[in-house]
Amino acid sequence: MAVVIALVVGCQTGKPKVVVSGLSFEPASEWVVVEPTSRFRVAQYELPWDGRSAELVIFHFGPGGAAKVEDNIARWRSQVRREKKRLDPAKAEVTHEEYGGIVVDWVDLEGTYVAETFPGSGKHHEDRGFRVLAAVVQTRGGPYYVKLVGPESVVDRWSGSFANLLASFENAPVDEASGLEHP
Repeated sequence: MAVVIALVVGCQTGKPKVVVSGLSFEPASEWVVVEPTSRFRVAQYELPWDGRSAELVIFHFGPGGAAKVEDNIARWRSQVRREKKRLDPAKAEVTHEEYGGIVVDWVDLEGTYVAETFPGSGKHHEDRGFRVLAAVVQTRGGPYYVKLVGPESVVDRWSGSFANLLASFENAPVDEASGLEHP
């Protein structure tokens, strides 16, 4: 069972830095914190825009993670049915970046969101005009998975903040005496 400990601390940019399960990051101040709906969701946000909203979730399954980077990218691609008339080849490519020793691979997809409504439910979304930004963030504590899903216009609004979030990731030091993360 994953143990999630979250701590919000100040940082040099003036935005709150969140430390959770060995990872620190800076979410956009306009994002609404939502209580995680499963033990593997270490952080969850609602991203509002123009009367609609998108959901951003950060998952962590422990040091071993959940499959290879390529397998996760393939799964995310399978969750979006892409209409050929709207197909943008650049958005299908995997972007590979490194930020201070943390490796991030992410993909940008748009089309009809057809993922299961809940893993194993057998019921699927059928949300047209959606966009998914999803990343595997490789840290010394294992991989984290970041997924932003919502109406295309909402995700478009927050795509820059998503990129800033990825760039803000840092390994959080662990206090050996208590086993708790600290800034």
